[in-house]
Order: sequence, then structure tokens, then C-alpha cells
Amino acid sequence: MRLIKVKDYTELSQISITEEPKPTVRHGELLIRVAAVGVNPLDWKLIIGSMKQVMPTPFPFVPGFEGAGVIEAVGGGVTGFSEGDRVYGRAHAMVAEYAVMQPGMVAKLPDNISLLQAAAIPSGAQVAYSALHNVAQIRAGQKILIHGASGGVGQYAVQLAELAGGEIWATTSSSNVDMVKQIGAHHVIDYQKESFENIVHDMDVVLNIVNDDLEARSWSALRNGGLLISLLRQPVIPNDAVKENKKGVFMRGVQGEYMGVINQFVAEGKITPTIDSVYDLEEAADAYSKSQAGHVKGKIILGIASDLI
Repeated sequence: MRLIKVKDYTELSQISITEEPKPTVRHGELLIRVAAVGVNPLDWKLIIGSMKQVMPTPFPFVPGFEGAGVIEAVGGGVTGFSEGDRVYGRAHAMVAEYAVMQPGMVAKLPDNISLLQAAAIPSGAQVAYSALHNVAQIRAGQKILIHGASGGVGQYAVQLAELAGGEIWATTSSSNVDMVKQIGAHHVIDYQKESFENIVHDMDVVLNIVNDDLEARSWSALRNGGLLISLLRQPVIPNDAVKENKKGVFMRGVQGEYMGVINQFVAEGKITPTIDSVYDLEEAADAYSKSQAGHVKGKIILGIASDLI
């Protein structure tokens, strides 16, 4: 099978396709013929080493943490799945023609989405759900500020917060304002034209997906006792925010497994993915470079099996 495998930290332009035997399915596993894979910033950060001080890359490293495909083989002891089922979910080493997935981390695709669309959902939607429901425990009527609302996590945070009955404020770039409005944000701030801290106040929750500068500027947007969730680092709470009982939480990855509830939302048409662009496996370096450059509208996808997508 063809795959991307990196043996040491390297520039994105240096990654290339290699070939290996496809994995053998073991007891309790599913072997998937991969159709498409979602591109996440973690992929290229682990390749170039930008996180090696806090999260060293386990070499040899095959990128890809979410995707969709068709079951090739079902391991012993697995129930509820059959060869030929279309599935999607989170796993490791998915930028390959075949990948091993754990049954508890995948779901069968609803009929209303394609394998290409499905590859854009698992990580971003589950991170957003975990942040809003597990960490923030949002309730109807609460005010929520979402930074990076057009990205791979932000697009689902907006949709899930709207489903929960929240009043959503969102920041994004000029080119993505219409998209963020369409997916459910009630108030959209074009950060290229306006400073959100002059507009947004008394938020119950702030979700920061973008950078540390936005964290520092977001404390004034919170109400007394409000919560800032960072997906980047442990928030540094200034003294005046401490006095106002404002709290900061670092959420590293998904806090639980939520494919079941996400799959139900997808089947009911309550959340839908926005796909920025699709690249072939041979264009993986370009896909990661685009992710690194930022300003992505939704999710970048690597198409692995053209006959399936």
C-alpha cells in the first residue's frame, strides 16, 4: 500500500509517498480501505517539529488522525460491523491506503453524506463537542464567543453551540464572514476590520482555537465568573480577571468519545461539514502547507482512493 511516512523532523516539501504491506487486522480491530483523510494542524506540526518540546513526534510517523473509508476486514470479537460498511472516525496513521481503526471510535456513515464529507467531521466535531458540553457544560441562553469560527474545529463549535441554544459571537476573516453566518453564528466580527474587544462583552464562554494573542485580549469579553477554554495552552489569567472570578481551562484533545452523538447530528442534518479543498495523496505536502498558512474555510481533505470519493 502507499502511505506517507516520516522518519525524522523535516520540511513539508520533503515528505513523499512510500510503500509498505497493508496492516493485518487483529482481534478487536477493523481494517479500513481509506477513502479520504482530514488534514489537521497537528499533522504538520508533528512533521516539522514545532511541538517537540511538549509533544515529541513518535518516529517513524504516519500522519492522519481522522478519516473515512470502507471496511476491508473485521477482526475477531468485533460485532456490529461488516466488510463493505462505510465508516468514519478517529484513528492514527490514516494517510495511507489502509488503516486500522478501533470499533469504539468509528460510526457507520449516514446515507446523507459522502465518504469525502465524512472525513472532515470526526476530530473537529468531537473536539468542539467536548469543549462545549464536557468542559463548558453550556446551557440555552448563554453567550459564547468562538475565535477561528471558520476552521476545522470552529465550524462545528458554531453549529453545536447553536443547537444547544446559545447566542453565538464569532470572529473570522473577511472572506469567511458569509460562511460563518450561514452555519449559525448570530454575530460575526471580521477581525480584519474590527477589534472584537470593543464590541463583545459579558460572554459566558470564550473558545480560543487560534493564538495566544487572542487569549490575552479575550478576558475583557468575559462576564464575572466566565470561562475561557483554550485548545492551545494552559491560559494565563491576569490579576484583574482573577479578582472577577474568571476561569481558564486548557483542553488538550477530545475529552471522551462522542462519535455516536455526532453521527446522530449528521444523520439528522443538524451539522454539516464545510470543505475548503481536496488534495490527492501525491499533493500531501501542498495540503499541509495550506493548513500551515491558515485562513482555511472549513477542512482540507486528502483524497486517498479516488474510486470511493
